[in-house]
Amino acid sequence: MNNQQELDISYGDNGEDMTKNVIEKYFNMNFDKTNEFHNMDFYNSNNNIYIEVKSRRIKKDKYKSVYFSLSKYRFMKRNPNNKYYFVYNFIDGFYIFEYDENKIFFSIGGRTDRGRKEIYKLCNIPTKYLIKI
Repeated sequence: MNNQQELDISYGDNGEDMTKNVIEKYFNMNFDKTNEFHNMDFYNSNNNIYIEVKSRRIKKDKYKSVYFSLSKYRFMKRNPNNKYYFVYNFIDGFYIFEYDENKIFFSIGGRTDRGRKEIYKLCNIPTKYLIKI
């Protein structure tokens, strides 16, 4: 793991901690943190709601879409009786997307700025579907 990857992981962890209060207020319910190996970040067992938090050092509209990993998509497909939300912590605010398979698309993409190619098949959410919270 290189220095940039360590910084990114720390930024994401801090973003999750900061975002937890925002999502609990938005949903008016408590969420438990999942373990570090789980596909999603937070869970409310009473309502079967999973939340994935993505913290980004950009404004919401910098790109036409934001992405999440194919492993998260597969997890949701294997567990269709839950509700899923993605919360993006951008520098210009918090935005939420209630998962809807009809609103996502797939692409190949990723990043190369951490000393290696991290290119994968990704699930994309057009930013027009993100709602400010």
